[in-house]
Amino acid sequence: MANFRKWLILRLQHWECLVVDSVGMGAILGLFIYFLPAEIFTSLPASGGDTGSHFWPLKTLVEHGLPEWRVRVWNPGNLAGEPQLLHYFPFPYLLMAVFSCVVPLGAAFNIGTLLPMLCLPFAVYCCCRLCGWRFPAPLLAAAASQFALYNESFSMWGGNTLSTLAGQFAHLYALIFLLLSVGFLARELRTQRLPLGSAFCSAAVCLSHAYIMLGLPLVYAASFLCAVGTPLGKRFLILFESGVMALILSAWFLVPMIDNSAWTVAFSFRWLSKDIVAEIFPPIFYPLAALLVGVIVSLLIVDRTRYWRRRFLTELARWLIPTLGYVGFYFIFPALGLVDIRAVPQVQLFLSLLAGLLFGHLLQRFRFLGPLLTAVAVAGSIYWVTLFVSKFEHWLRWNYSGWTAKEAYPALSQLYDKIRGDFSMPRVIYEHSMFNNAAGSERVFEMLPYFSGRATLESVYMQANILAPAAFLLQSEVSLRPSCPYSQFECKPYNLEKAKDRLQLLGVGELILRTPEVLAQTESAPFLIEDGRFDPWVLYRLAPQPTLAEVFHIRPLLSTDPALEQRYDRRAQKAERDAGAPVRVPVDPANWKELAYAWLRGYRVGNPMILDAAIATRALRPGQFEDMKLWDAPAECAPSVEVNFNFIRLHTNCPGYAHYLKFAYHPSWRTDSGDKLFLASPGFIGIIPTRNDVLLEFGVSWYWRAAGALSIVGLIGWILLIFRAITRKKPNCSITWCRKAS
Repeated sequence: MANFRKWLILRLQHWECLVVDSVGMGAILGLFIYFLPAEIFTSLPASGGDTGSHFWPLKTLVEHGLPEWRVRVWNPGNLAGEPQLLHYFPFPYLLMAVFSCVVPLGAAFNIGTLLPMLCLPFAVYCCCRLCGWRFPAPLLAAAASQFALYNESFSMWGGNTLSTLAGQFAHLYALIFLLLSVGFLARELRTQRLPLGSAFCSAAVCLSHAYIMLGLPLVYAASFLCAVGTPLGKRFLILFESGVMALILSAWFLVPMIDNSAWTVAFSFRWLSKDIVAEIFPPIFYPLAALLVGVIVSLLIVDRTRYWRRRFLTELARWLIPTLGYVGFYFIFPALGLVDIRAVPQVQLFLSLLAGLLFGHLLQRFRFLGPLLTAVAVAGSIYWVTLFVSKFEHWLRWNYSGWTAKEAYPALSQLYDKIRGDFSMPRVIYEHSMFNNAAGSERVFEMLPYFSGRATLESVYMQANILAPAAFLLQSEVSLRPSCPYSQFECKPYNLEKAKDRLQLLGVGELILRTPEVLAQTESAPFLIEDGRFDPWVLYRLAPQPTLAEVFHIRPLLSTDPALEQRYDRRAQKAERDAGAPVRVPVDPANWKELAYAWLRGYRVGNPMILDAAIATRALRPGQFEDMKLWDAPAECAPSVEVNFNFIRLHTNCPGYAHYLKFAYHPSWRTDSGDKLFLASPGFIGIIPTRNDVLLEFGVSWYWRAAGALSIVGLIGWILLIFRAITRKKPNCSITWCRKAS
């Protein structure tokens, strides 16, 4: 009878915990659903912040990448040609591409941007269950994660709702997989099984976001220290296997990304704000902070069991190691070319999760009141969170109502129709202005390739190629308040007249302007012809129209030419002395990006271009650089280009003379004629064509292919190991919700 009573109590406790867990997670899901407006059911792609611009890579992937069995698509519509999903991370887009098989592409994009916000609390719950935590710790940790998710003290750092709606959804995807990696590693170390789950999740982190990928070594180190029941040798072997499998599965992306880093632009700055403390530690976190301190003190006082010493300190280390690691990243990120404040969301989430876990451990002491106290805590967390949600619902409605629902769309639609064309036409530049937000986003014109089929200079992936600084330099010359994102590259004040030569050089044929101050300058810029008014924007056309391919008329200089340093140093120093400004450090000719930018800032028609000496030496045959005839093409030369995704076709009536194409150079370009390509300032493709028609294709190197083959083999092996693990006979065992995991 006593045994039956004990069995009955255990079963009742089990079902009680199961009901509270189910209802609690349902309430967390219900809170998210409560905020969703009816606009999310539209099939139009979302707008808002950077989000709208992220739809273009998805469209190019689905229409021009996957049909040709490629993920990296060279997009001619932004930054004078950018290789998409080479610098930025592909996992979210691949998932959206899968969704697009069953729903319209716009709906697939919307689902893909909403999904990580929905999944974060469930990822936290699964992580804690995999770590072996008993009820109510996983539920309370999931509830605590809402504090970080719904925090609205920032909208650009990642990890919360507003940042996700502003375009940082890849960051949240990576966080979800990082949490699952923590859980799978804990389970695999505890059971001493092959680390298939952690390897897949770690690979997904690598394919989702760099800032979270940098936290993987911290997670592995914490897992090694916290697997107290596993021999040291076995721990190391399991973690080594997991890490190697993750690298193999993600090698197809990581190897090209690392190889491509030399052709990107570092984006680093320290976040400066008068309210930085309030942004990092806003009032929504006050209860969690008090709870974390109170629970730690309580456990130190009342829980002195051996289990506590092992479990409590182990779990404290599991989350404090990555937390302290990201605190350190905050200080070293700028030195790595990264943004310091992007380390903060991880710290907020990990500490929130830890507070929920430890509070759940404390409530385990209340055998019968535990479920009731847990339900009250979850309800209280949901209520508290709702007090601080003020923007989320409005941002959702704004984003998912789509571009066509915005007030400025009728005027924009007429403007798009006016400039509609293709990528072989001159580019369109626009004035950067926060007032463009009335059209759905202040970055709305980054989507000109989508809306009008025309190329523009800016891109949401502003680090993607070596011409990015040139694009934002030109933006500053046509904008009253430019974004000027690079701290290492100085912008110019707006001046349309002085921008004339650079507009022609970069192949810009039309300008979209809107502020009165900039529009007033058009009166003294006779090369600009008004081509239509689309309130509040005015369209101007350059006369004469530039071309996207030209011939050299003056022999260029090599970047190793001793005259360069003296020329640019004297010019910069004299200008700054005249302005009363401190003299800058001289331009380093060995730094191509710095040298090319200095050349572009002082560019005037007739200035000789600069060739990167290392690339030109390999590309040009002996004596070609010294042959003056090659660099002095006849006046009747009229090259043109046919441009589309992944290729440029050069048509010229002057083969044998040096040409430059106004597209960003990258070593992956190959020609069907065998002609070698070289790098010309400010970042253009140089070529001496040997025939009238030359096709340039954006390809891949042999080691990119080797990395892809390695990942395919690794994926096949991983699937086979999964199949073997599923079909293998397992011992008969059961773990209830309330019993301690083995």
